[in-house]
Amino acid sequence: MLASTWALRRLWTVSVSIWLATVIAALAATMTLLVLSDEGLEDAVASGLAAHVGAQVTLVTHSLQEQPLEVLGRLQGEESRMVLEDLLRELAGAAEAHDLALFRPDGRLLASVEGWVAGAAEHDLVAAAAAGHRQTGVLYEANDERLYQTAYAPVPDHPGWVVGIEASANLTAIEELERTQTIAAVVVVFVAGALGFGLAMLVSRPLRRLELELRHLKPGDGIERVSLGGPREARAVGAAVRMLLQAIRERDTDVRAAHQNEVDQLVRLSAEVAHEIRNPLHTLTLSVGRLVTVEDQERRRRIASRVHNQLGQLEVIVQRLLDLTRPLTPERSDIDLVDTVVSVLGETTLQLQWNGPEHLGIRTDPTMLTEVLRNLALNAEQAGATQISIQSVRCDEGVSLRFEDNGSGIPRGEVDLLFKWFHTTRAQGSGLGLPTSRRLATALGGRLACIHATPATFLLELPSFEDP
Repeated sequence: MLASTWALRRLWTVSVSIWLATVIAALAATMTLLVLSDEGLEDAVASGLAAHVGAQVTLVTHSLQEQPLEVLGRLQGEESRMVLEDLLRELAGAAEAHDLALFRPDGRLLASVEGWVAGAAEHDLVAAAAAGHRQTGVLYEANDERLYQTAYAPVPDHPGWVVGIEASANLTAIEELERTQTIAAVVVVFVAGALGFGLAMLVSRPLRRLELELRHLKPGDGIERVSLGGPREARAVGAAVRMLLQAIRERDTDVRAAHQNEVDQLVRLSAEVAHEIRNPLHTLTLSVGRLVTVEDQERRRRIASRVHNQLGQLEVIVQRLLDLTRPLTPERSDIDLVDTVVSVLGETTLQLQWNGPEHLGIRTDPTMLTEVLRNLALNAEQAGATQISIQSVRCDEGVSLRFEDNGSGIPRGEVDLLFKWFHTTRAQGSGLGLPTSRRLATALGGRLACIHATPATFLLELPSFEDP
C-alpha cells in the first residue's frame, strides 16, 4: 500500500494533472454530444415516421372513400381478392408504405399487400379506429434494422371499415452517422490529449528548469541564477524564490555580523576583565613583596591592610562576573516602594528628597530592586553628590522613578558608555554597577536609562503585575 502510494505521488505531477484534466474534459464533452445526438436523431426519425404514417393513412382512407367497399366485401373468390390487393398495392406505393390492410366492420382482415399481421396484435387499435378515431400503433425496430410504425384510421362514409398502414424508416443513415461521430470523437480526444500534453509541457517546463536551477544553486551565487521565464505563474514562483534567496542572504549577513559583533564583544570583555584584574594583582604582588623586606610592624600592618583591600576588590570583580553568568529569575512580592527607597538611601550619606506619594505599592522582586537602587545611590556618592531627588509617577504601565543628584555630573561623551561593561572613569570603580543595574531592571520587566548628563539624571521604569 505504501509502495503504491509512493509510486502514485511520483507520477502525479503538474504535467500529468493538466493532461488528464484535458483528456477527461474532452471525453466527457464528446460522450455527452454523442448521447444527445443519438437520442435526437432517433427521436427525429420516430417523430417523422409517425407524422408520415398519420398523414398517409388519412390520404389512403380518402382514396378508398369512393370505392364500393361493402360490395367488394361480399364478393367471394380469388378474383375479387386480387382486385382488392391490387388496389391496396397501388395505394401503398403511392403512400410509400411497407404494407397496407383493409379491415371489415367486424374487425376481420379483408385484404393486405404483404400479409398484414399487426392487426391481430393491435386489435384494440382496430376497434378504436372503427369507432371513428385514428390510432397510431407501437414503434418498433425489426430484424432488418429498420424502424416500423403502424396507424389505423376509419374510412369516411363507410362505417366500421378501417384502413391499416405500416411504414418504415431506414436506420442505416443513423448508424453511419454514429460511426462517423465515433471516429470524430476519437480524433477530438486525440487532438485534445495532444493539446493537453503541449499545455502541460508549457507549464511544467519552467518549473522543472527552476527545480534544476535550485538544485545546482551554491552558496554565494547571485539571485540572477534563478530565471524568470515561462507563464505568469511560473514567473511569479521564480520571483518569490528570488525574494526568498535574497531574504536568506540578508539573514546570513545579519547572522555573520551579529556573530562577529559577539566575538568582538567577547574579545573586548576578555581584555577589560584582564585589565581590571591585572591592576589589583599588580598592586597585590608589590605589597606582598614588600612584606618580605619590611621589618617595621606598623608598615607591615598597613601593607597587610592594602593586601586585604586588593583581595576584596578582586572578590568583588569575580562576584560580578559570576553574577553575569547566572540567570535572573525574579521572585515578585508586594512591597511599598517608598519604604524600600528610604531604607536603601539610609545606608548612604545622601540626603533624600522624595517627590511622590507617602506610600506606593508595587509587585516586584525586592532583592533585585534594592541592588538597582543601591548601585544608583553609590554612583551618585562617587560623583560627589550630597543630595538626590527622586520623583515618582504612577501610570497604567507601572511606576516611573526619576533620579537626579547634585554631583559633578557625567563628562561629555561618556553618556553612551555608561552601561558598557567594565567602563569607568573612577580609580576605584569596577565598571559593573550601572550595566548590572540595567540588566536587573530588564529582568524585572522594566528599563533603566540616563536621560540627562548634568545634573546626572536616571529614569527607572518598573511594570505593574497583578496578584497571581
